[in-house]
Amino acid sequence: MLRSQLLVHRFAPPTSPPTLLRARIVVLIALTALAHFPSSADAHQSPAQPAAQTPQGITDDLSTPLPTRPDAVVGTLDNGLRYIIFKHSSPPGWATMWLHVHAGSLCETDQQRGLAHYLEHMAFNGSTNFPPGSVVPFFQSLGLTFGRDQNAFTSFDQTTYQLTTPNCEPQTLNKAMLFLSDVSHRLSLSDEEISSERKIILEERRRGLSGARRVNDEILARLAPESLVGKRITIGTQESIDALRRQDFVDFYTRWYVPANMTLIVLADTEPASIIEHIKSAFGDAKAGPRPERPDAGTRPTRGPHAVVATDFELTETTVALTRVLPVRAPATTRGAWRDELVERLALQAFNLRVQAKTKLGELPFLRVQARAGTIGNALRQVEIQAACKPDQWKGVLTALTTEVQRAHLHGLRSREIQDVKAQALATAERSAATELNRPGPLAIRAINDAVASGEPVFSAAQELELGKSLLPTISDEEVSRRLIELLDFRDVVIVLTGPRSLSEVTERELAEAGAAALGVTPLAEELRERPATLLSELPKRGEFVEATQHLESSVWSGWLANNIRVHHRFMNFRHNQASISISLAGGELLETPENRGIARAAAVAWANPATHTLDSTQIRDLVNGKNLAFVGQATSDALSLHISGTPDQMEMGLQLAYLVMTDPIIEPKSFEQWKTRQAMAIEQRHKSAAGVFSAALPDAVYPRGEARPRPLTEAQLDALTPAAAHAFLLHAIATSPIEISIVGDIEKDAAFDLIAQYLGGLPSRARISPDTLAQRRTLPPPHGAKNADVTVESSTPKAQVIAGFFGPDVTEHHDVLAMDMAARILTTRMTAEIREKRQLVYSIRPRSTPGDVFPGYGMFFTAVPTDPDVASQLADAVDAMYKEFAGSGPTEEEIKVARGQVQTDVSRDLLEPAFWSQRLQHLTYRGVTLDQLMDTPAAMQRLSADEIRGTFAKYFTDEKMIRVIVRPTSTPTAPPEAQPPGER
Repeated sequence: MLRSQLLVHRFAPPTSPPTLLRARIVVLIALTALAHFPSSADAHQSPAQPAAQTPQGITDDLSTPLPTRPDAVVGTLDNGLRYIIFKHSSPPGWATMWLHVHAGSLCETDQQRGLAHYLEHMAFNGSTNFPPGSVVPFFQSLGLTFGRDQNAFTSFDQTTYQLTTPNCEPQTLNKAMLFLSDVSHRLSLSDEEISSERKIILEERRRGLSGARRVNDEILARLAPESLVGKRITIGTQESIDALRRQDFVDFYTRWYVPANMTLIVLADTEPASIIEHIKSAFGDAKAGPRPERPDAGTRPTRGPHAVVATDFELTETTVALTRVLPVRAPATTRGAWRDELVERLALQAFNLRVQAKTKLGELPFLRVQARAGTIGNALRQVEIQAACKPDQWKGVLTALTTEVQRAHLHGLRSREIQDVKAQALATAERSAATELNRPGPLAIRAINDAVASGEPVFSAAQELELGKSLLPTISDEEVSRRLIELLDFRDVVIVLTGPRSLSEVTERELAEAGAAALGVTPLAEELRERPATLLSELPKRGEFVEATQHLESSVWSGWLANNIRVHHRFMNFRHNQASISISLAGGELLETPENRGIARAAAVAWANPATHTLDSTQIRDLVNGKNLAFVGQATSDALSLHISGTPDQMEMGLQLAYLVMTDPIIEPKSFEQWKTRQAMAIEQRHKSAAGVFSAALPDAVYPRGEARPRPLTEAQLDALTPAAAHAFLLHAIATSPIEISIVGDIEKDAAFDLIAQYLGGLPSRARISPDTLAQRRTLPPPHGAKNADVTVESSTPKAQVIAGFFGPDVTEHHDVLAMDMAARILTTRMTAEIREKRQLVYSIRPRSTPGDVFPGYGMFFTAVPTDPDVASQLADAVDAMYKEFAGSGPTEEEIKVARGQVQTDVSRDLLEPAFWSQRLQHLTYRGVTLDQLMDTPAAMQRLSADEIRGTFAKYFTDEKMIRVIVRPTSTPTAPPEAQPPGER
C-alpha cells in the first residue's frame, strides 16, 4: 500500500543506567566533526540529471480532509463508546470484532508497570456474565479455537481485544458482544484470579527473553532517556509484576476503561443496522465519563551527537546504525498531510533500493541494510539507517554507511530512482484495491484498527489508490530528493553499535571518533547502471500437454506435459485478482550426503537472488519493480521450490523469470558469500541459547547416528561448500528432478496451462513424479527404543526448552493422521487447563501431530515449549502423564463434540483459501495423497469415534516410541567480563 510502514518498532523494556555526564561530554567532543554535514537548507547540490518540476495548478486544496470509507457506519453511543461497522463477506457468514481501548503501557504509573498487559489477561479470567474458566469453553462450543479466534494484544498506546465468530446469528453476536462489553466495564478482578495469573504473566515474559531483546531494550532506553517509551516495556519487569495488587488494577481499569476511551470495530457479513442494536444492548449500560488525557511521554528530539555500544553474550551478528529522534507527527487528516507522508516514504524507499542493490552486487560491505522512519506508540518518532555485518567489520561498515548517507545528503536522488519507487507504490496500491473486498476479516480489520490507533480517518484501498493517482504526479523529483536530504541530516545523531561480547572492548568514545572520521568525506553523485528492456529476448520452445483430467468434486484439473512435468490447477476467485504458481523439484536436501550437507540450500541462493549470465540480480529486480509480482525460491527437506504470486496478468512475467532460473541460473559470488556469512553466524548463535541447542539436540536424539540430512548444518560442512559445487547441484536438479506444479487462483485453466506449456514445457524430459520418487533416499533404519536427551547450554537467558512426545504415523496412513490430529486438538484444551492454568508451568501449550513425510517412520506427536529451567523435568512428566491418561481412557463425548466443531469451522474456512489448495496441490502426487482423500477429510474426521481416537493414540504411545529432550541453560554473566570506567563507555 502507498502508506505501508517502513519502520519496525523496537519493543521496549528494562532500562539501563543513564549515561554519565563525563561520557556524554567525551562523545560530544569526539563527534564535533559531524559539522561536516551541511544544514538541510544549504546541503543540496543539483543532481546529475535535471529534476522534474512540480506540475503547476494543483486542482484540489491540500487542506481538504481525507476521505472516509463510504461503506463505514460510524456512530457514538450516549455514553461515549464509538463504533465503526462494515459489511464484509470474507469469509462468508463470519464476523470479526475488535474492542480497541486507547490505553497501553504508556498510560501506566511507575507503580503500575506491566499492568496494562496484565489487565488484558484478566479480561479472560472472570466477569459478570463469564465466571472464571467459562470463556474458553463457551467459544469452543461455537467451533472456535482460543488463541486464534479469540485473543488480545497490548502495546505502548493501546489494548485491543479480538474476537471472530463463524456465523452472524443473533444469539452468537449477542454472546460475543456480551463478552466484549464485560471486558469494557464488568471485569471481576478478583484477588484470587490476579494471583493465579501472575505466574503465567511471568512465563510469558520469560518466553520473550533473549540477547536481542536485552540489547534492543537498552538501545531504546538510551535513545531517548528522558522518555517514558524506554521505561514502559509492555510486559513489565519481574519486580513490577510481582508487586502489582488488586487496587492497582482497579485504579487503572476505572480510569482508562471508560466508553469514551474505546472504539468497537466490527466487520460482519450482515447488515450494520442489526449490529448497532447488538452494540446498544451490550454496551449501553456502561457509565459515561470523560475521556482521560494520556500522559506526556516526555520524548524530546535528539540533540547533539551521542554514541551507544550494546553487546550481549548471545549475539553473533553486529549492527551499525545512525539514528535520531524527531518530533512526533500529528495524525494525517488532510490531503496535504497524507501527501507529505507519501513524499517521505518515496524518499526512503528510493534510498533503500539504491543501497540494497549495491549490497547485492558486493559494492557495499553489508549483510543487509535499511533506512526507515516511523513512530513508536504515538510517542517517539525515529529515523534510522542500519547495516548488519561481521563483528570485526564494524569500522569499515560505519565508513561505508556514512559515505552512502553523505552521498545522498549532498546529491539527493536521481530521477530514475524516484520514478521507480513511484511505479512501485502505485502498483502496490492497485493490487491492494483489487483485493480489498476479499481480504480476510482479521486482516482487513487490522488496517482499520491501525487508523483508529493513529487518529487518522479510515478510508478504503480504492480511495487510497485514487489519492495516489491524483497526488503522485504533483510530487517532483526535487521534492523527494530534498526530503531525503532532510531525513538524513544526522548532525543530531546517536551512533549505535550492537553485537557480541567481543565488541564490549569498543568504547563509546572510540565509536564516536570513528563516526566523526567517517563523516568527513565528499562522495560523488550516484552513477546509474544500464537497464535491460525485457527478461526474455525471445520465447522459449513450447511444450504440449499429453493428458489432462478433472476431479469433479474438487474442481481440480491435473495433467502431464510431454516432458513428464505434473501440473495441477484449481480456479478460485474468492481472493479476487490473485493467483499463485508453485514449482517443486523433487530432491532438495534429500539428495545430500554427509560430504555435501547444505548443498541444496547453497544451490537455492541462485533462486533467492535470481541472476543469469546476461542479467544480474539488480537488473532483474529493476525489471520486476512496479509489477504486482512476488518471486521466492528456496530449498526444503525434499524439494527445491519456486513460488510465484501476484495478479493474474503478472503470472507470465513470473514464469519468464522461472524459465530463466531453470535454464541459465548463476550464483552471484557476493550473494553466496553473504549467505555463508549469515549461516556461520546462525551456527554460532545456535550454541548460545536453549532453543538453538535444542534444534540440534532433538535430531541427534531421534535420528540414526551418522545421518546428516535431518541435522542442522555444522561449521565444517558450511566451510566445505563452494559456489561451483552448488551450481552443479542446481543444474543437475533442473535437468533431472521430477517436477510438480500447482496453479491456484483467479486464472482460468486454459490460460494457466497455456503459460505452463509455453515456459516450462520445453524443459528437458524427466521421470514422472510419484509417491515412489526417491524412495530409496527416504529409507532410514526405523527408530528403536525410547529417545532421551538432557543437555545444558551456557546462556544468559533463564529459559529451558522441553519436548515430550513419541513417534507417530506417516502421511500415507490417512486414518491415523486424522485421528492423531483430533487427539492434538483435544489434548490442547486439556493441557491448557491443567498445565497452563492449574499448574502454571508454561505460558501457552499446544500438542502437535506431524506425520512422517520426508522420512517414513519418523512422524511425531509432541509438545514443545519453553519453561522455567527449574521445572523442566516436572513439565515433561506432566505432559507424559496426560498422554498416558488419554491413551487409557480416550476423549469424552463432549470433547469429541468440541473437536468436531473446530474441525468444521477450520475446514469451512480453509477450503475457501487459495493458500490451502496451493500447499496441498504442489506435492499432491509426490506425497501420495489423493483428491478423494483430501475432499473426504472433513467427513472422515467427523466420523471418528472416541474409541477410534483412543485406540489410534494408544497404538503409537508406547514406551519404546517415547521421545524426551530437555535443554537447560547454565548461568553466564549478563554484563561484560570487565566493566569499563564510566568515562570510557
